[in-house]
Amino acid sequence: MSGSCRTADRAAALRSAGIDAHTFDLDDGYAGLEPAGLAALNEATHVLATVPPIADLDRDPLLALHREQLLQAPQLSWAGYLSTTSVYGDHGGGWVDESSETRGSRAGPRLRAEQEWLRLREEDGRVASHAFRLAGIYGPARSALDTVRRAQLQPAAAVSQPGTGAAASDGAATPEAAAGAEEAPPPPPPPQPPPPPQPPRYVSRIHVADISAALLASMEAPAECAADATYNLADDEPAGRAEVMAFAATLLDAPAGDAPSEGGGERARRRATESKRVANGRLRELLPDGLRYPSYREGLRAIRHAEQ
Repeated sequence: MSGSCRTADRAAALRSAGIDAHTFDLDDGYAGLEPAGLAALNEATHVLATVPPIADLDRDPLLALHREQLLQAPQLSWAGYLSTTSVYGDHGGGWVDESSETRGSRAGPRLRAEQEWLRLREEDGRVASHAFRLAGIYGPARSALDTVRRAQLQPAAAVSQPGTGAAASDGAATPEAAAGAEEAPPPPPPPQPPPPPQPPRYVSRIHVADISAALLASMEAPAECAADATYNLADDEPAGRAEVMAFAATLLDAPAGDAPSEGGGERARRRATESKRVANGRLRELLPDGLRYPSYREGLRAIRHAEQ
């Protein structure tokens, strides 16, 4: 088994750990795989592509740079591409499956990459290619437990106290304050109706162990046709971020206030505008014994148990 990573230093570190790693260069003129990596590709029986589309290529980098070498691999029988459930975009909290409309604002490159991989079936009948749409990935050292811990380490915001700081008064009334004291206080504003309740913003997740199980099951029993070769990889229970963070805080015996309800960055902005529940019926057919971690509760409990 062999793999690739983006830098020579990282590849060397992986090789020192016993992993046959090769450099896949997308920074220096898009050189792609080094000669040793191309040799490993030529010997492959199964290929899994995990690199997202990049701006200049706007498609899958492996197929963009090494499609011909891939198809010339004499023993190749299975190929997989890791996509994302973000291609579905916002469905107002409704359920989506593999046949649902894709509305993601940045779905174009991902969908093109999926189709490129699935077309390998038509071009080379011996290659059973698949696309896997992953929900939010979590696992050891990458879970809500780590998010809560990071929030605990952030310093509390400074609170201004009366009588301190540059704006503090020395106790003497100013002319403006004295004049204001003679005027009647303004009437209180009329009561406002409470804001309407917001519908829950659903997010689907998948433990990394269940991703691995699904990929291995697909290799052992590949889908027979391209129409059935796209899988949603998500657990059984979509849930809001605040709910998951609160559960993680309880596992850590942390105060509820240490559980951040929202995150930062691009993914957080997307979660603020998208809500959907990802159905996993096709995945459950692939894994008839069920998921090892059917919800975030089992997954987070297992991670916490291993830590302890």
